[in-house]
Amino acid sequence: MKLRLLFLLVGITFSTTLFAGRQDVNVVNLTRKSIHHIYISAAKVDDWEEDILGSDVLDPGETVKVTFENEHKACVWDFKAVDTDGKEYLLMNVNLCQTGTINIK
Repeated sequence: MKLRLLFLLVGITFSTTLFAGRQDVNVVNLTRKSIHHIYISAAKVDDWEEDILGSDVLDPGETVKVTFENEHKACVWDFKAVDTDGKEYLLMNVNLCQTGTINIK
């Protein structure tokens, strides 16, 4: 009985974490260029969401904490960053239920 209750509690905690309304992730710029745009989209979506940096810039070595609404109730997300020269960095199928940091390199 105790083991069954433990699995039930773990399951409740896990599902609450998975489908929480807000999602947090730290994005780290490990390139030598400033990042001017970062787009995040649920992996199942065919279009990029709005630029989360807006008019801000993520300089080399800097980290930005991003918090967004997880309206898709997804764990797997795609990221696109664009640097000063227009070079794109794609990170596809990142599981934010398993990691809280994205390194752009």
